[in-house]
Amino acid sequence: MKRFLLLTSLLATAVYCQPPYLSSQEAFAVYATEFYGKKLPGTRVTKLQNFSLSFQLPNKEPAILFLDNPFLACKSAPSDCETTLLKYLPSPDSADLKGDRLSIRPMLKSKEYASQLQSMFNSGPKKQKAPTTPFIGDITILYAFDFPERMAVVDEEDMRAVGASDVESLHRLALLNMEARTGELAYKEIQPESGIYALTYEDSLAPSRVLLQDKWAAVARKIKGNPILAIPSREFVLFVAEGDAARVRSLRELVRKVFSGEDHAVSMQLMHWTPRGWELYSDEQ
Repeated sequence: MKRFLLLTSLLATAVYCQPPYLSSQEAFAVYATEFYGKKLPGTRVTKLQNFSLSFQLPNKEPAILFLDNPFLACKSAPSDCETTLLKYLPSPDSADLKGDRLSIRPMLKSKEYASQLQSMFNSGPKKQKAPTTPFIGDITILYAFDFPERMAVVDEEDMRAVGASDVESLHRLALLNMEARTGELAYKEIQPESGIYALTYEDSLAPSRVLLQDKWAAVARKIKGNPILAIPSREFVLFVAEGDAARVRSLRELVRKVFSGEDHAVSMQLMHWTPRGWELYSDEQ
């Protein structure tokens, strides 16, 4: 699996070279911004933090495109990249895609990202807000419609359209949807004897599964210790069992490398799972 090869290489401090516009997420984001800017005259295309683009048409709410899936598709077939980008192009009017209760997912993002997104929403003609729920430390929860080829951030109008009266009911709905598409949590050790594990999902929603509190009890039993966990990026959820200071140090170092190398970074903080919920972890614990 490509993501596990990346983690293994980071543990070994290996260096990789890639073709120019696919060499990094930053390079691809610049390429995609220029590509869509040329293809969509009259639309303001803006590169946002955390590997996403904003498309702003006059008198319309901005549309958000997360670039993770287009990036992976282009890396798999570079010669078809322009066709791939056109495939992921948001519709000028995505109203027909809104209102699907079953497609709503929670997304764990940095507070900085949520603030930037909110500023963008406030600049739109309707000045909508993106509902959020605090999680822990520097991480907050946003909500999105999960479509086959893209995600669309839920705003207040969407929240009402799906019958959620407030953010609390929207949060419950998103968690139920996430629970329904997740059986027992899937994870593996990233390298034999490393003691560092990662969730093994390819849908860019691995961080969302951190919210499935009860499912982490089974993980704790299997790895023989409550998980100490980090979400350095949208693609990686990494954890070790409590009780081994050396492995916690290795986890911190790996998290630092992933976080510093990702344009879609989330957080370097460590969290400790308990039956009561997640808590911030410190080395004094």
